[in-house]
Amino acid sequence: MESMPANMENISMPLKSDETVRKLILLFERMDDHLIGTAREAREALQHQADLSGPNHSPLPISEIDLRLIEAARQSYQTSQFDTDDMKNYFSALPDFESLWTNVSRMILRYFQATVRDRQGEWKVWLSRVEGAGKQTWQQAYKASYSLSNPGPDATIINAIIDKLRLVDILLDEIHSGLYREEDEKREHFSSELEDTILATIDINRRGGDLTAESIANFKAAIRVRRAAERARYSYSTSIDTGTGGSEVTSLYRRSSTANPATPNPRNHADNRTSNGDSGSMFSRPDKSAAQYNKYDPTTLALVVIITIAAAGLTAKGWNLSPHESGRPDDPDFWFLLQSSLMQLASMVPIIFCLLVTHSTSLQPRLWSWVFLGSGILFAVLAPLLYLAVPTEFSAMISFCGSVAQVLIVLEAMFLTGRVPTGGAMRSDMNKDR
Repeated sequence: MESMPANMENISMPLKSDETVRKLILLFERMDDHLIGTAREAREALQHQADLSGPNHSPLPISEIDLRLIEAARQSYQTSQFDTDDMKNYFSALPDFESLWTNVSRMILRYFQATVRDRQGEWKVWLSRVEGAGKQTWQQAYKASYSLSNPGPDATIINAIIDKLRLVDILLDEIHSGLYREEDEKREHFSSELEDTILATIDINRRGGDLTAESIANFKAAIRVRRAAERARYSYSTSIDTGTGGSEVTSLYRRSSTANPATPNPRNHADNRTSNGDSGSMFSRPDKSAAQYNKYDPTTLALVVIITIAAAGLTAKGWNLSPHESGRPDDPDFWFLLQSSLMQLASMVPIIFCLLVTHSTSLQPRLWSWVFLGSGILFAVLAPLLYLAVPTEFSAMISFCGSVAQVLIVLEAMFLTGRVPTGGAMRSDMNKDR
């Protein structure tokens, strides 16, 4: 029998116990203290450097007051001796501190970029400690998930924890990529591990299977194989802007030939969503932003328009210089035109094949592709025929229209291959699967 994956060795099944919530919040404190302490050290070092450089320096991402504000949020449950409701309220309020935690990450990244060359070994030790704390945190969050899930269709606390862990993952990804080569083993993502483990638990309970560490590991491996296949075309990348323009977390899709199985894939998450009224026990909340799509490169589009206008002007000039007579089969221009039309038809064959075998795009862009394609074929066939029947300038005009249709086909193909969703996430609850 194969050995258990490392991230499942010490995991315990979910329990309904207030003690699991208390252990979770202590582990959260431990993980957060690593980040806050490093951010405070970074702030002091970079502030000293800024004071030496004079007044014209960029502001630091976070202040000491902000760091103390994050720490002060713990007092609500500490003063009540870890009352369960107060701890749950703390977790529910985590999204309110998202911008502060993003600035903590920016502060750490700026410090990392300034010191990694001279202190690479120290940063590797730091990364290892935070990785260990994060791993224990997500495993305890899974164990406490039953205690954190409120009765009814509510997964607010679980979602807030996953989102907070995802912010930590983004930071550690940046530091990991700065310390290790691309071909080195990729790090596990706490948010993905927790989310996928909950998904596995829900699925196994619904099927009536035995909920064991091995069955969970097998389920997670299966869904990640599907995600890896999906990301063979696009992979999800998230980064933190360390500049002064804001505290945004930037997410984008990029083409990739390799995929990190531990990286969440929003496109797959969308397949697992059910409405709040579904008989299943998975609940979704609205996406933070609707799916958006990349648009044409304005430079490319402008060049195409300018060249097309110039070609139209040349066609008009040729129209005026034409003898206004029909052509004959023994004219060399007829055979040149016939050869050009055949090559236009040949260039459309690959596009026809792609449209016939690919059905992953929506109906409207596919319909426009067929319209442009049909127009191009029609004009390419008519041009040599009209050369013999009517004055040759009409044939030249039809040939020009066929070329324009061909350009539109290429632009439409660029749109179809470049459209990439940039939003969406799966949200789940597990109350009915206890």
